[in-house]
Amino acid sequence: MPRKYSLQVVSALFALAVLGCEQTVTDVVAPSTQVDTESAAVPFSGTAKTVVPPIAVTAGATSTRTWTWTITKSVDPTSTTVPAGETAALDYEVVLDAGSTDGDWEASGEIFITAAPFPDPPSLVTITADVGGVVAAVTCPGGLPAPVLPGLTLVCTYVASLPDGDPRTTTVAVVDLFAPGPPVVGTADVAFLPPTEVDECVDVSDTGAGALGAVCASDPLPNTFAYSLDVGPFSAPDECGEQVVDNTASFAGTDTGQPGSASASATVVVECGGIEVDVDIKPGGDENPINLRAGGKSGRGNANVPVAILSTDDFDAATVDVSTVTLGNDDSDVVGVIVKKNGSFQAGLEDVDEDGDLDLVLHFSVAELVSSGDLNELSVELCLNGATLDGDAVHGCDGVSIVGG
Repeated sequence: MPRKYSLQVVSALFALAVLGCEQTVTDVVAPSTQVDTESAAVPFSGTAKTVVPPIAVTAGATSTRTWTWTITKSVDPTSTTVPAGETAALDYEVVLDAGSTDGDWEASGEIFITAAPFPDPPSLVTITADVGGVVAAVTCPGGLPAPVLPGLTLVCTYVASLPDGDPRTTTVAVVDLFAPGPPVVGTADVAFLPPTEVDECVDVSDTGAGALGAVCASDPLPNTFAYSLDVGPFSAPDECGEQVVDNTASFAGTDTGQPGSASASATVVVECGGIEVDVDIKPGGDENPINLRAGGKSGRGNANVPVAILSTDDFDAATVDVSTVTLGNDDSDVVGVIVKKNGSFQAGLEDVDEDGDLDLVLHFSVAELVSSGDLNELSVELCLNGATLDGDAVHGCDGVSIVGG
């Protein structure tokens, strides 16, 4: 019965017939074979083949190692107390660590099929490749099946995605459609190259210390950056009491920009040595009425409320720094003493309680107290905060009654 061929085989046979009577042999190098480089006329022969061409195989593999980084930050002490005008010393530690994950394993290589020299007839081969149980994709010039002329070497390539980096062997099987018998098999152990590392280094920075430097996976891990930071000084009266100091360290991967950050907070208690002073709102009365409609509620009026800091045997109101004084509901205290057109404060010394010593009388805008939220229909008290010329905090409150709300 006549032998039947597929269309692809017929095409290859036709290509061989066209090469026909004469073909030039060029330089071809297999992994361990040097093919004759002299040009020679090779007539085509229809003699039946009895031997499949020998093969050689190379095998290598690549992979990716991705580093994932972590960061922690701590502060010592977490709470401290300092007097007003002083700084607090805080010690910080920033710790970097990393772990890696390998992936993207890929095996590849070349397949060399060298035909016997003339007068051996041509070959027409099909090729399969297996990398440790994973079928590889084989690519040859002109596709498969591929012709191999006498004395020449066919070079094909293969590639396979692997599930892991376990040791493997590439097995290549070649069948010569012009020769009977089993396939010729070639093998090569897969040589794994060092992985391509991703984000093996990170750049570390800190809101308190600035740039801390770079850390790499090749460094001893975990890696610790330690530094001290003086925070403050803290001034009275605005920064009296608890002050929370936040500080954040962060890193970025040098390849992908992989981000990460960690924060640490410390509480600094600022002791201002405050002085409780006697405050009299609208001196001369007990109910201290304030009319919100007297310019305050519209925000356009010029009504003001006088507030006296009373001198006593233990305190001289004249020692208060007027520029530091604010009046409010003791939550915000953002309203300062009225400043006149000439730039001076609307304040003065007078004996408002008729006890023979001078008291400090300060004037505050009702409109500003209303717009700041320190004064409204529900207000029952206003508090004064400030400092003496020596920096000691002063504080005092007095009741109010709202009318015209």
